[in-house]
Amino acid sequence: MDGFHRKVSDLEHDDIVSAPSEVLTQHVNPWYPFFLMGKQPGVNYWHGRGVKVFDLSIVSSSLLDYVEEVVPGFLESDAPWEMRTDSYLKYKRQREPMLMNGVTPGEPDDD
Repeated sequence: MDGFHRKVSDLEHDDIVSAPSEVLTQHVNPWYPFFLMGKQPGVNYWHGRGVKVFDLSIVSSSLLDYVEEVVPGFLESDAPWEMRTDSYLKYKRQREPMLMNGVTPGEPDDD
């Protein structure tokens, strides 16, 4: 479930081209295969909160440093992202499923 929150009045003004907003998100998903949970009962629950940033002075220096380290030049670039990304993309690419009793966890077996 995702929710965007802000004033409707901001959306009614033609002179506001980018209204302030906040996003709240919650998701309950089955285990992603790259978690390697196999048939272990359970789910993945996560939630997040975000705000539209108009001025980098509200962002912590440690976060700005991290972004610059991981994606150099990202904050200075006007170019759109070249591809879709998400929180798990790098992790998914780095993980290699392991066989357990001849079955890759998260995949159905013949039982």
